[in-house]
Amino acid sequence: MKTFKLLWLLVLIVFLPFPALGQYKAYVTDYFEISCRTGPGTDYRIIKLLHSGDAVEFLSEAEGWTQVRLENGDVGWVLSRYLMRDKPLSLQADSLIKENAALKEEKAGYLDQLEKLRSENSGLQTELANTAASVETVKLQLGSLEEGCKEYVSLKDRYAKLKTRHEELEKEYSVLHREGDESLQKHLWMVYGGGILLVGVVVGSLFRIARTSKRKRHYLRV
Repeated sequence: MKTFKLLWLLVLIVFLPFPALGQYKAYVTDYFEISCRTGPGTDYRIIKLLHSGDAVEFLSEAEGWTQVRLENGDVGWVLSRYLMRDKPLSLQADSLIKENAALKEEKAGYLDQLEKLRSENSGLQTELANTAASVETVKLQLGSLEEGCKEYVSLKDRYAKLKTRHEELEKEYSVLHREGDESLQKHLWMVYGGGILLVGVVVGSLFRIARTSKRKRHYLRV
């Protein structure tokens, strides 16, 4: 079925009349070798043999013949039924094969680029996750640091108060120490004076006792 449609398409293309005016590209139809002559008839001299797929430039048409310009610049006549506007299927196939190969190569390049992008995206996702974890860690550290700062300020205030109290106690101690020294000195003088007085009393008492004893012995002798 496809072959029949293809043949029918070729018949339509072959026998499709060309416009009488204008210049455009035309191709020798598939599977043919035709003669390009100096005039529109088989009695004219052959300039060149054209093969299927050769491109020519359409110039004019007369009585089933078409005037064309060849790729080398020569001008001649060929039978109109052997020309077609579209590229022959063989050329189209070659073009499609080349285009397909180029598309495959381009696709391979896109696939490589896509794989690189996927790999890069995966790396970015990992880096993003690590960054998020680092941010959470920093937040926790900042929270601990804030608590530590509060504790530091509290300890600093307490230290300042304790230092002030320590200085006050040192002053009080100095005053008490000085007052204590003075009181102790007075007390020692009192004790020393009392001791002297006591010694005097004791000595006096002993002296009186001694005198009394002597008198008693004297009376006893008499």
